[in-house]
Amino acid sequence: MRSFDNNSNNLTREFKNALSMFEKTYKTGLPILSKSDISKDIWSESGSAARYSGVLLASQIPSDDGWRWSQAKSRQVIKLAKENISIEIMKLAPRRSKKNIVAKPPTLKLWKYVIKFNNSKEKQMLLWCERGKSTNDGENIHLSDYMFLAPLMTQNVALDLWPSLNCC
Repeated sequence: MRSFDNNSNNLTREFKNALSMFEKTYKTGLPILSKSDISKDIWSESGSAARYSGVLLASQIPSDDGWRWSQAKSRQVIKLAKENISIEIMKLAPRRSKKNIVAKPPTLKLWKYVIKFNNSKEKQMLLWCERGKSTNDGENIHLSDYMFLAPLMTQNVALDLWPSLNCC
């Protein structure tokens, strides 16, 4: 886990995008919900976001039958001095549950931000859905659909496109 102090130059493109969305969303003043208010609505539509008091594990975020939320290994901690907070950014993606041996999990992408206030023990969580279940364009094509091409690329390019990739 790397830590950045108000400098996103060393972040991957994916994390830069997630940080940018956090900054925009955080400034809108989303109402702070109770953790018990979380529902499947958070991942039903791309671009949706919600802020919660306290923090949930990936396994506590609602999913559908046959899959569960899985947290990617990569995470970044960024200190935002202006807001007097630090945030830990994690990417979540659906993974097939152990009971499901046939169905492919949906191609959703959810970002989890753990917000730590510098002079307090209080923590909040913001969830942002980058890729939701509902679409307007019929068939979605996502970068992850082309991960099979990674072995044909240099390792640096492949890791830039798919940071969670274990090897090339």
